[in-house]
Amino acid sequence: MRGVRLSRWSMSYFSVALTSLLLAELLWASGMAPVLQNIGAPWVLVGVHLTTIGFLTLLILGSLHQFVPVLTETELASQTWSGITLISITVGLLLMIAGFLALPGGALPNVPWLLPTGGSLVMADVLVAEVNLGITLKRAWPWALSVWLVATGLVYLLITLSAGPILALSLTIPHLFSVSQLSVVGGRGLAAHVIGGIGGWLTLTAMGVSYKLPAMFTLSDEHRGLWGWTAYVAIAAGIAVVWGAGWTGLNGLANAAWFFILAGLTLYLWDMRSLYHERKRRHLELNIMPVTA
Repeated sequence: MRGVRLSRWSMSYFSVALTSLLLAELLWASGMAPVLQNIGAPWVLVGVHLTTIGFLTLLILGSLHQFVPVLTETELASQTWSGITLISITVGLLLMIAGFLALPGGALPNVPWLLPTGGSLVMADVLVAEVNLGITLKRAWPWALSVWLVATGLVYLLITLSAGPILALSLTIPHLFSVSQLSVVGGRGLAAHVIGGIGGWLTLTAMGVSYKLPAMFTLSDEHRGLWGWTAYVAIAAGIAVVWGAGWTGLNGLANAAWFFILAGLTLYLWDMRSLYHERKRRHLELNIMPVTA
């Protein structure tokens, strides 16, 4: 890592992420967003996207702009793109929030273009971030398991966001869709949207980070064997099948894929346990100590 200049924007990402988390918590605590009563209510949608995009996605993107140079042992492709991405995603999220509140039952007058515009801006700037991170990751080829996990997580982020404009149009301009199409988009499509984000983007990226950093701090072998690679393939492929089956209504196929996802997660946890037990550094600091240590 000598001579590698890390991201100067990561702390700004974290600041916006923590602000979004605070606003989301205030919203949930206020009772204005009863998620169990109506998940499609305007204030509920505001709270969900403040949490998923404003907090989790910006937090992880900020971390990746710092973490990917560690993976590749080289500098980020562009510091400027990193800053543009943060500013544009924040603006896009604000437009999305205004768009949700402009839906029937919201606090703002109906302005149909706000929500699709905000969602499209977020998606476009996530694509900029993915190009920036992708160019940096390419320098580490051939990839270790941790890099494959992070790269696959970034692919799932783009897949998840690609469904956003369709969902936004179904909420703001429903007459563009037939009744059956609205049913698919609002039901199976929404479920696939959530699975791609939580399962593909957040879970796989977190796994990639967890394979690299604990190995660094515990002086363990970060090159995992059969169990780690099997876990990655089972989870990544399983989520892809669940996502596709969710849109097409193939429930039996989705149920079978869930088995592979759960089996992959079990193998991953077992492999992480092995990583800690094989470590050369016997006395761990609090920040890297597992619950069972």
